[in-house]
Amino acid sequence: MKIKTTFALISFMSGSLLITPVMQAADITATGSGNWSSTVPDAPWPGGVTPGTNDSVDVEPPYNVTVDTNVTIGYLYGDGTVTMGAGTTLTVLGDANGAFGAQTLGVLNANAISNTVIYMCNAFHAKRTDYR
Repeated sequence: MKIKTTFALISFMSGSLLITPVMQAADITATGSGNWSSTVPDAPWPGGVTPGTNDSVDVEPPYNVTVDTNVTIGYLYGDGTVTMGAGTTLTVLGDANGAFGAQTLGVLNANAISNTVIYMCNAFHAKRTDYR
């Protein structure tokens, strides 16, 4: 009896994995200022959904988003400000060809101690950002 129950459970779990939706990268625009990890709606992310790996992040004025945790994203752009927190790492992947990791971000303030920004993309696109 245990073998039949185990087989049924494995079959069910395998079948449920087939219907799980594939997550696509999203374009997330900050709708307020706040900490990157905040899940409070509009402080800074709409609906409180924080950007994840491969998402593109748009930060426009007058908003300032503070990276308060280690994050990896696809793109970073907009005319707003991203401020690095102490001891945090921001990894920007870019696309498969290594381009467009940071497209004209207004300001990337990396004055906090022990923070790291890693561009996995073409260095040309990293130079189009105003660093402070």
